[in-house]
Amino acid sequence: MTTYQVFDQADSFNSTDKLTDRTQAIRALATRIGEGDPKSVRLDGKTATEHAARIIEQAGQVGEPQEVGRFRVVVEESSGPARTTYRERRERRAERRRDWAEGRAAKADAASQASHDATAGIPFGQPILVGHHSERRHRQAVERGQRQASKSTEHRDMAERHSQAARTIEAQLDRSIYDDDPDAIEQLRERIEKREEKRDEMKARNADYRKAHRAELRALTAYGREQAVPHPRWELANLGGCISRDRQRLARLEGRQSS
Repeated sequence: MTTYQVFDQADSFNSTDKLTDRTQAIRALATRIGEGDPKSVRLDGKTATEHAARIIEQAGQVGEPQEVGRFRVVVEESSGPARTTYRERRERRAERRRDWAEGRAAKADAASQASHDATAGIPFGQPILVGHHSERRHRQAVERGQRQASKSTEHRDMAERHSQAARTIEAQLDRSIYDDDPDAIEQLRERIEKREEKRDEMKARNADYRKAHRAELRALTAYGREQAVPHPRWELANLGGCISRDRQRLARLEGRQSS
């Protein structure tokens, strides 16, 4: 089985996971080259994806680590699939997003400073003197400042986008249980127990409410009575469905463990 691994010198040569699909490897490398945007265009007019495809192809032909700029690509034949858990892959993805956000934020600060420096020698509020020998230089300075300000905004937006993506992944990691987690069975048992306790509490609150408001509920329609209780039927049904799915997952994982 052919595996692809991308190393980034800017990240202390930390690597991506071992990828078994060439397209995934190209996408992973292009995302790093484009700092989160594989479609970004480089100085030579080629996209980050085109650069990545060329590097991966060269690495496969040479048969040894291929270094281009700050990147190193290793293509090798593996006797089996890479052993990384889904949680580990998600954690690495969040970490990469954080790194990209920091890089974009630094570029935004640099562009913002460049925008300020472009017009630093022009007094605030100074109009362009049409026909004066300074007109051309003044216009160029203003245009340069506007370009850098636009770049700063673009980098800032991308930094926030990457940060938000990292926060989303981290929030998912906090509340999710993955099948290949070492303690997945224990986590599922604990979550089932908590959800069953919550359902019992909801049923008890409904019973107490019906007992305390018998006269009012008797005057309502069936639909009105259903909506009047603290926890309607749909809420209990949703929670019951979650419990059922967790029980099915638990049974599947326990069966896999015993086989």
